[in-house]
Amino acid sequence: MKIFFSEDELNEFLKENDLDGLDSQYSPSMQKLKKEFNAKDIHINNWWVRTPSSWICPVCNRAKRDIVKINKHGDLSGQLFSHHDHVEDLVKKEFERISSQKNTPIADKLAEKFVVRVSFGLSAYDSTIICSDCNDADKEAKKIANTHSSFSFSPKNIAKFIKVEKNKEHKIDKEKALFCWKEEELLFQKRLDLINYIVDLGASNTHWYEISETTEKGVKYTSDRLLNAYGLKKLSYYPEELLFKKNIYDGNLSKWRYENTFKNDVPTLTEIQNMINLRGDKWELLSEDWTCPICKRNKVDTIFKSKTNKWTFNSEGKSFLDKSKKNWCDTITICYHCSNIATLLRKEVDTNNKLTHSQHWIMKKEELVRAIKEVRIHNTPLLENSYIDSLIPILKERIKNKEITGFEFYKG
Repeated sequence: MKIFFSEDELNEFLKENDLDGLDSQYSPSMQKLKKEFNAKDIHINNWWVRTPSSWICPVCNRAKRDIVKINKHGDLSGQLFSHHDHVEDLVKKEFERISSQKNTPIADKLAEKFVVRVSFGLSAYDSTIICSDCNDADKEAKKIANTHSSFSFSPKNIAKFIKVEKNKEHKIDKEKALFCWKEEELLFQKRLDLINYIVDLGASNTHWYEISETTEKGVKYTSDRLLNAYGLKKLSYYPEELLFKKNIYDGNLSKWRYENTFKNDVPTLTEIQNMINLRGDKWELLSEDWTCPICKRNKVDTIFKSKTNKWTFNSEGKSFLDKSKKNWCDTITICYHCSNIATLLRKEVDTNNKLTHSQHWIMKKEELVRAIKEVRIHNTPLLENSYIDSLIPILKERIKNKEITGFEFYKG
């Protein structure tokens, strides 16, 4: 990624190049569209610039090339907007109205913060960047369906009732817009009831929120900045561990390999479906016939109970040492248990934190396969510790000789 040291340098770059991940009215792609549409000038906004030239509207699925239009001034117009649930605004408005109507107002800033925080949870969808035509379609559909003034259609709903054409405003399917509102009306009323309850708690100062002077988020933000400023993040994948001895009371770094915890629980079909519905992001990314390349278990067999006693599925992309590949790196998707074994082995071997984030793996795929003695459904595999004991010196030697994935970035 190019770094610019002056505005002149930026302008000179944009004469010949687009910005990676951002857009600009001065870029070759936008200038090409200006010429193609025979426009006098270009009129774009903040969100257009903050999205790449390849951006596609998540509602109408049009690319920027198909969104731009000539406006009344003869300019090429490209406008994107943040579409949000107006329920958040309603909560704040109602809080102000009710608290100010009390004979003796008792709500304070803390009560206001409580209401604002809860309002996020009452929103039906996250704020989403969409094109101006989709944003306008929401306004028009609300008029057609005669919705509550604070209701707004979600991006998925808008997609159901718009008629899409390239470089034109959307037309509205009135029947579909009415149907979408009828589907949402009862649930929206329930949300209004919740709003009234929450607002009353805030206005009467009977809420449960209190401010923490020092938050976890604040401490992490400050320490991350300092760890980065000191250059420690470049030295280790776990930079804070450079500053203390983690295993001061545990002289046996291989202790984890001999733990033999086993749970007899087996998830029911209902529990599996519930897990997919609530925590199934990784599940949906993998095909139904996927099996872990290391332990050979299928998706169902790799489901496990977390520390919070919830059925969970997880998979991770891991890079294994393979000198026949670019950067000596072969990246594959493996199950949570096999990934965790690889991580713990790396930490056992890399006692001096010599590996950076780019150089996470020093092990070959076949070595991890051999490290597993017995595969167990819904549980961590048993390990072949005699083999691992013989493997440890080999892995340490690879760190010493810089035989690791991403070796060209080695800073040790």
